[in-house]
Amino acid sequence: MSESSWPQGTGRAPRPPDSTDPDLAPLPPDGPGPAYGEDHPPALTGQIPAYADDTDYDDDDEPVEDGLRENRGPVQAVAERSRRPRDMVISIGVLVGILLVLFGVYSFLGGGDSAAIDPGPTYAEARAAAAFPVLEPKGLSDDWKPVRALYQPQQSGAELRVGYETPDGGSVQLIEGSLPPEEMLRRELGGERTSSGNVDVGGRSWESYPARTGEKALVLREPGRTVIVVGKASEDELKQLAGSLK
Repeated sequence: MSESSWPQGTGRAPRPPDSTDPDLAPLPPDGPGPAYGEDHPPALTGQIPAYADDTDYDDDDEPVEDGLRENRGPVQAVAERSRRPRDMVISIGVLVGILLVLFGVYSFLGGGDSAAIDPGPTYAEARAAAAFPVLEPKGLSDDWKPVRALYQPQQSGAELRVGYETPDGGSVQLIEGSLPPEEMLRRELGGERTSSGNVDVGGRSWESYPARTGEKALVLREPGRTVIVVGKASEDELKQLAGSLK
């Protein structure tokens, strides 16, 4: 019988090394360590591993709202640029439409009309001053709207001025005064003017004058007063106002 290989004093044979225990598994003296399959795990070098689909992520791609990058092609970019002028034109058209509607409502409510006044106190003031015989319109329709009235005493006389809006939308001034006639005509008609003839209105002989651009005038010269009806209105409306003076 050969010499026993059991350790002395144990009374039992030693347990063979367990190959499943990594601490007990014997290592070869030299050579590579154990393999973990065909692919080795990537080394922790701080580099981002390559993706399987080989997608090229371009840093120049524009960011979108969801935080990701969107790679838009040239066709889409051209389409977006072509939409911008069209959207601007549409916006301007909508704005102009709104403004037209507001202006129409404003005009319908009378926002563009001048406020009518009562010229009666001004006529009364001129009569009380007795600087000249005052004429006042009588019998005009309500379509004649008085919009301003002023009586002005001056060193060389006095002057009464009343402005009206005509039924056809024109504007006419009635000017009466005791100032020198030539001075009044030069100031009210715009320089030296030559009469184009006389017209009979309401039993009085009035002189017809061209006035400033787009204006016409009728002038009545009488002892102690000069009366001028001038404005941007038709000749018929000028005659209507002149014929109503009493």
